Amino acid sequence: QRNRAPMVLIASQIVTPQLGMEFPQEVDFKAVYASCSVFCEQVHSPEQARRVVALACQAALNRRGVAVVILPADISQATVKDDLPFSVHFPQPVLRPSDAELQDVARLLAHGKKIGIYAGSGCQGAHDLLVALADRLKAP
Repeated sequence: QRNRAPMVLIASQIVTPQLGMEFPQEVDFKAVYASCSVFCEQVHSPEQARRVVALACQAALNRRGVAVVILPADISQATVKDDLPFSVHFPQPVLRPSDAELQDVARLLAHGKKIGIYAGSGCQGAHDLLVALADRLKAP
């Protein structure tokens, strides 16, 4: 939860006919995970499993956190007809500084004598561009 890494946690639950019967193995996962997850739902039928897992993936990616799928043992062993394939939509936002900020940075870099680059997670996916910039600036 702290680092906001997208993650889907599958919590194994007792078989559905035993739910609500106060079996020692039954855990109220919603109560356990509701406050520390971005999504927490139980699968109630085999046909529902695919949709709940897709919603969990969507929530984990878009809301950047842990999504919990509670999966009773009997449902996890069931066979369902395979539906048409689909994918989870996860738009990649484009983040960039304003033109004024870019001009300020360019001015600083143009006049800098000893430039060092400290690149964090905001540079994810830009490794080659970052290396090219470091080479051009002669920066470590």
